[in-house]
Order: sequence, then C-alpha cells, then structure tokens
Amino acid sequence: MPSQPDESAALAIQTPAINDRSLAAGLAYAMGSRVSGISFDAATGLMLGKVRGGADVPYSTTAKLVRKTGGWSCTVGVCSCPVRKDCKHVA
Repeated sequence: MPSQPDESAALAIQTPAINDRSLAAGLAYAMGSRVSGISFDAATGLMLGKVRGGADVPYSTTAKLVRKTGGWSCTVGVCSCPVRKDCKHVA
C-alpha cells in the first residue's frame, strides 16, 4: 500500500544514479517547499512526486528504489522535465 515516507527514510536514500550536482539542486528544491504529492510503495520500491521547476506545470517524477543495508538506494529516476532521467527533480 502506498505510504508517505518519513523524513528519516528520505534522508537515508542513497542516489548512485544521480550525480552530486543534481542531488544538491534537488535538496534545495525540497528545502524550498517545491516538492509535493510524495508517495512511496515499499512493495514496489516506487516513489512518486511532483516538483515545481521552471515550467508552468509541476514535473512528475518517479524514482525506483531498492532496499540496501541502512536505507534505500535509487537505481533510476524518471522525470517529465526535458532532461527526462536522473535529474535534479528526481533527486
């Protein structure tokens, strides 16, 4: 069943699929309250959300997570932005 991840779960996510620059930009989006509608399904490892970027309509993001020792790891991220994959919006 989809659930809202708690803050500690979000902080534990490792992102080898996303570079450090995109990760820093994504964190700034999150800290700036530009992320909404986050849902996480632990059974499938899918995290979904909306991110207000440069477009008029928020970008839709999907991250595929796998459980690792000490947290979760993002294996791939997909976004409706022009970059499409492993971008700052997914981070």
